[in-house]
Amino acid sequence: MTPVFYYHRVGPFRDGAPRKMTVTPENFRKQVALLASSGLELLTLDQVLEGRRGVAVTFDDGFLDCMTHALPVLREFRCPATFFIVAGSPGGMDDWMRSTPFPPERVMGWDDLRRLLDAGMTIGSHSVTHGTLTREEVVESKRILEARLGIRVEHFAYPRGEVAADAPGWVREAGYKAGWATRSGTEDPYLRKRLPVSASLSPLGFRFKLLKARWGRYR
Repeated sequence: MTPVFYYHRVGPFRDGAPRKMTVTPENFRKQVALLASSGLELLTLDQVLEGRRGVAVTFDDGFLDCMTHALPVLREFRCPATFFIVAGSPGGMDDWMRSTPFPPERVMGWDDLRRLLDAGMTIGSHSVTHGTLTREEVVESKRILEARLGIRVEHFAYPRGEVAADAPGWVREAGYKAGWATRSGTEDPYLRKRLPVSASLSPLGFRFKLLKARWGRYR
């Protein structure tokens, strides 16, 4: 089985921010270095769908600090990654988190997303608003990203990992190649599994998580 990891923020901790959504730059570099030295092929999501064996890295939400702290590491180790973007948010803040007590965070702008593309990264959709998922959110987010960036957007990540019964069908009908869930996913191309990486994961814990995932244990 090919493990697919997902991150949110890569950057310094902020007071009141959720630890489960943040990985320090130091830990992120150690994790990518481990992947690069593991003997596993570092894959794009397209290659995962083709059945290639290795490991893949993804990011949800498009937080700006990933541009500062994650992108240089990805480039250093020649690690491809997919960034799932909330299509209505570039250049703004993480408005979908305002119902929580967590401090606001900036998200990437359109020029930042173009820099990711220039660096060989992939852009995917994470809905328009990160709210309750609807067919319109699936379709419109693809349209917005493709129109603004001049690319094909072929991968969709379900916000919060929540997958309504009809959602995989919406993703397929909208023309995406795949829909990416979380640990509750399956091997269905429109409900694929991914594993979270959080601040509490030690280097040894990350290594063990990678090993378990290769055995098919996505827990």
